[in-house]
Amino acid sequence: YLQAVLRLARENPELGWRMIDDLSHTIWHVGLPGQLPPGVQVAHKEGDITGVANDVGIVFSSHPYILCILSQGQQDIEAGFRKISEISRLVYEYQERAYGSRGG
Repeated sequence: YLQAVLRLARENPELGWRMIDDLSHTIWHVGLPGQLPPGVQVAHKEGDITGVANDVGIVFSSHPYILCILSQGQQDIEAGFRKISEISRLVYEYQERAYGSRGG
């Protein structure tokens, strides 16, 4: 779905970037963006239900990427989202080391 949102942003910028902006300004910022540096835009959708903490989004780093982290068996949903934020930070740091100096 997020690849389709990016394609929509290319084909119909007004509609596509509106959707990305909406996903970037949610009230929930504990998953994917939780431990990323200030100013890194993340268009994402978090979700949870008993035992499950999930987040999927587009991270607009120097080399934008889509990241999806799904979990199950979470006794503590908040701890699940903290773990998602840790994984997200590790992926972000790897992406920046691998692609950041190349300018995208």
